[in-house]
Order: sequence, then C-alpha cells, then structure tokens
Amino acid sequence: MHTNARMMFERCAVSAFRAGDTVLEVGPSRGNTVLRDMLPAGCEYHYADVRNFDMGPGRVMMGGPYRIEADNSAFDVVFAAQVIEHVARPWLWVPELARVARRAVILLAPVSYGYHASTGGLDCWRIYADGMRELLTASGLGVERVTTGTLDNMHVDTIGIGTKEAADACLHE
Repeated sequence: MHTNARMMFERCAVSAFRAGDTVLEVGPSRGNTVLRDMLPAGCEYHYADVRNFDMGPGRVMMGGPYRIEADNSAFDVVFAAQVIEHVARPWLWVPELARVARRAVILLAPVSYGYHASTGGLDCWRIYADGMRELLTASGLGVERVTTGTLDNMHVDTIGIGTKEAADACLHE
C-alpha cells in the first residue's frame, strides 16, 4: 500500500471508527497491519479475503467473491483499501459489504492509471469520485464523504464513506 492511501485513510476515515466497534477489513494484504494499527483502541478487528487464507483469530470466511459468511449488520464498520480495483464486478461486491455493515462502509481506491498493473490477478478498475458516489448510493448507502486527491504528491486515490445513517436521513427528509 502506498503512502497516499495510508495518509488518506488516516485523515479521512479513521474518525468514522469508534472505540468498541466491531470492524471487518475485506481483502487485507497478507501480514499488513498498517490500517488496522490506526483503528481506535478497543476495536474488535476481523478480516475476510476471497482466498480464505490465514486461519487466525478474527477471520471471516467468504463463500465466493461476492459473499461474506456473516449475518446482516454483523459489523459496525466494513472497510477495504486498494481492493476494489481487483474485483471483477464491484456493483455486486459493494452491496455485500453494505449488507454486513451496521453503520458504515469505507472504500479506498486508486485513481491513477500511472500505477503499475497488478501482477497477482485481476486489475479492472480505477474509481473516481462520481463512480464512488454511484457505487455507494446504488448499494443503499448514503454518501457521508467522497474525496479524490493526493497527499503525497505522487499517487491519487478516491476514498468513499457510505453510511446507513445518511441513507436513513435521506429517506426521512
């Protein structure tokens, strides 16, 4: 994960987590704890990956690329950083993240085509702010925040935070 992604997560997303939250990270890089280490103390961390690797504590099985083996609203916050570009059908994947989230879904996606192509599998998408908004709203989430930018002056990423609370507020306006 490059520096800009870490910086954007810290600046734009960490405040969405609360001490005591049950969180699910989808598609974490094997052994990478950078984002997990930024979470507030007391968060209960879980992870899921379509490859179902690492049988450690907190692992949640996936029944395929678009199925997380968890109950509806099982996690306060679900997040995935630099994963969506490897998902063949994000319009199926994001609703599944929303299904298992109680409060929020956070997605961090690269924008620049200047990134090297991934050598370890699919490399399908680059997501800009408008695309992120569409994915979040089409998944039944309200858009809390969507930002495209650079903090390291080298990479460009889009971060999107969709919440069920914002979606509910829109229904009652």
